[in-house]
Amino acid sequence: PMIVEVCTRIVEERGLDNQGIYRVPGNTGALKELQDEINKDEKGLCLCSEKWQDVNLVSSLLKLFFRKLPDSLITDELYESVISAMRTERSERRMLKLKKLLHDLPDHNFNTFRFLMKHLSLVSRHEEMNKMDAHNLAIMFGPTLIRPQDNNISVMARNMAEQCRVVEMIVTHVCLH
Repeated sequence: PMIVEVCTRIVEERGLDNQGIYRVPGNTGALKELQDEINKDEKGLCLCSEKWQDVNLVSSLLKLFFRKLPDSLITDELYESVISAMRTERSERRMLKLKKLLHDLPDHNFNTFRFLMKHLSLVSRHEEMNKMDAHNLAIMFGPTLIRPQDNNISVMARNMAEQCRVVEMIVTHVCLH
């Protein structure tokens, strides 16, 4: 989606060295204004406005976009299989299972997930400055990108470690071709 491309580009151009880039939230009121602006006219966005200069606001917008999706990027159909794959004992088998499952995603989901993981991998390579290593990024994105149907809180809590490990493993290895 265009909003994912715009937000990641801004973070990559201006925010890779911002400490806590995906942890520090943007102003809630300004975030609502940005979201309303996008909802009105996504194609006519004025990226030169002051709101788009606030990297924490833009990074918050990206997280909000994924949180607001009706179905998570890792679809409901694959949720249980992905969680199960992460519980595989041997790491090489775990990675193979995960890669196969991710390739079973609808093309749009897979391409968006791959795009985001490459971006997060780049962010993690600047961890010395931004303090956002693969583990921290996984905590920020795992439960949003890989969530159970109906956002069942008890299921999410039970599987949170696996949700985060998927993102951490992919960000660390960026193995989606």
